[in-house]
Amino acid sequence: MINSAEIDEVDLLVKRARIAQQKFEKNGSQHLFDLACQAVGWALMKPEQNQRLAELAVRETGLGNVSDKIKKNHNKTLGLLRDIKSVKSFGHVSEDKEKGLSTYLRPKGVVAAIVPSTNPLATPVNNIINALKCGNSIIVAPSPKGAQPLKELLALIHENLSLIGLDKDLVQMVPVPPSKIKTNKLMQLADMLVVTGSQNNVKAGYSSGNPRLSTEGSYSNRDYYGEVSIPLLADVTGFQELTIDAAYRHTSYSDFASDTVDRIAMKWKPIDDITVRATSSSSYKAPTIADLNFGGGGGFPTYVDPCEQNVQQTYTAEEQAMTAVQCAKEGLDTATWATSNNQILAFSVGNPTLIPENGTNETFGVVWQPTTIEVLENINFKMAIDSFELEIENAVVGSGSQNALNQCYKYGREDFCAKVSRSYGGDVNSVE
Repeated sequence: MINSAEIDEVDLLVKRARIAQQKFEKNGSQHLFDLACQAVGWALMKPEQNQRLAELAVRETGLGNVSDKIKKNHNKTLGLLRDIKSVKSFGHVSEDKEKGLSTYLRPKGVVAAIVPSTNPLATPVNNIINALKCGNSIIVAPSPKGAQPLKELLALIHENLSLIGLDKDLVQMVPVPPSKIKTNKLMQLADMLVVTGSQNNVKAGYSSGNPRLSTEGSYSNRDYYGEVSIPLLADVTGFQELTIDAAYRHTSYSDFASDTVDRIAMKWKPIDDITVRATSSSSYKAPTIADLNFGGGGGFPTYVDPCEQNVQQTYTAEEQAMTAVQCAKEGLDTATWATSNNQILAFSVGNPTLIPENGTNETFGVVWQPTTIEVLENINFKMAIDSFELEIENAVVGSGSQNALNQCYKYGREDFCAKVSRSYGGDVNSVE
């Protein structure tokens, strides 16, 4: 049973964090953000404090030994501070004069950090430093065994932040004792999640905010390319210009079969006003690293539940029959069912079994650019008519949450049904 008092505690916590973050950003500067990071780092690195906190962590969690904890707390924190010392993380950070592009960075907002009992000090300090470096506030949700060491650490952090005039609500923790209810509510309210620890912890992060996991993968490729342009005729009757262009490329990949592509193009100007153009080409495109190995990312698109009563009239008789059978498996009656939520978590991942795309493309067109009609010539008038035919095999596309729902319920595709998760009440929770 959900304890409303616990939910209210977290609501208030996030509200205070948001107010503190907005003030931090409004008055912010790179110098202030860096100073906040140093204040947090020294709260743990100060030798006598590191010793006391390490002893407390080992005693409370029953994990590790004091000397190793002291070294890890010091080295991990010092290493991070050194790595980010000269990194600009706020305001105007770069200028591309050639493209006329300016890049600015601004904070994300309230960060939620879920930390394990194995590193109840070093991990939260690193999370806090990273959050403050970018102008964010942060709320840490510890494991039950790591709660007391974190509470002691936060008292020292608050003391250091107050010395430089910063609000202690920039850095908070889930009230003791921590619980799954409090942590889940925090993940729902935060603007960004940082989850460290067990696979269960990481998976829990999928259902909150817009989750994103790291992508890791590699392959190598080598290309050989050549092209030639051959002017066949020019400035003769019927052939003001006749040019043939040809291109060839051979591609070899470490993880895919080698292939070649080519392109032949013709340009013919029978008179100055008319240009006839045509091309014939082939294509070969390997899946990207993200296509193959994307760790995962989510969003919250809207959807239409195929089981809903009010959409049945838009289906064919066959689709209605299939939908009735498929929805009945979920305990839903298509004659009466109505969802209470039309926004779901859609989670996308890479597919390591993808193969390269192959395609052919043929085009034909005519361009008219009058040179004898003065009013049209003065405005550089052109008119073109083009046709093209494009065929692609093994195209790499995302299935999409709505398509997955339709394939499952309207067409009986059980492989898509396996991607759909519904709540006890019947609403769609998520689509992978």
